[in-house]
Amino acid sequence: MRCMYLTFCMVFLAMRYSFAVSAAVQTDYPPQSLLQLLKEHVLMEALDGKIVYILNQPLHANSLVTSWQDTYSVPGQFERAWFIFVDDLPNANWEHACRYVFIDVETKKYTIEQGRTPPTVLGDMILLYP
Repeated sequence: MRCMYLTFCMVFLAMRYSFAVSAAVQTDYPPQSLLQLLKEHVLMEALDGKIVYILNQPLHANSLVTSWQDTYSVPGQFERAWFIFVDDLPNANWEHACRYVFIDVETKKYTIEQGRTPPTVLGDMILLYP
């Protein structure tokens, strides 16, 4: 019975990982290109010591992303936008600096919102950096 449970867990995790990776790959802008855009044009800083996550699919205009304390909205002028979460101090307990970044899929325009706690969807996000 235990062997069957472990097999189920392994298959479930493999399917979830496979889905997350394939969802990221099936988008119209590769994750590594988004990382380069984030470093060179959005944040314009090195990411050393930071952790960056991306939601596996773009969000529609006015979609809401909640954190433990706040709610962030995809700008209405962005038809679809990537949501990227930057943890600026990953080794610290929460209530520290972090950023909610929304990048328009078409125009690559962006907004950055300062936060203090992670998004509630962090468990569904894909590690983009390191």
